Amino acid sequence: MYAPETVADTIVFASTHPRREIPVGGAAAGFFLGQRLSPALTDALLSLRRIGSRSFRNALPDNGTDNVDSTVDEPGQVHGSHAGKVVRRSAFTKLIGTLPRPGDLLTAAVSRRHG
Repeated sequence: MYAPETVADTIVFASTHPRREIPVGGAAAGFFLGQRLSPALTDALLSLRRIGSRSFRNALPDNGTDNVDSTVDEPGQVHGSHAGKVVRRSAFTKLIGTLPRPGDLLTAAVSRRHG
């Protein structure tokens, strides 16, 4: 589980440094890699209760409040009530987000050659 600030920082970075995708954390990178190598296998793995959908469930009852389509009359919150470890920074995301993309390197090489 990543802190919302970690995800927000990545979104802000991506808004000024466009990338097709920037994974937040190593698990996301593993998911992206799995989708590239074998989408069907990745889908099958994520459908398993121990790996996939079960990890997104909690024991708290649903209060029926949803702010997707309209505002709610309760104060918002940034941090949830996750009882497990919350990762505040992702060195992996910083590294991947700042490395030049292969297409950028190719474009720069072609520009130098013809420039």
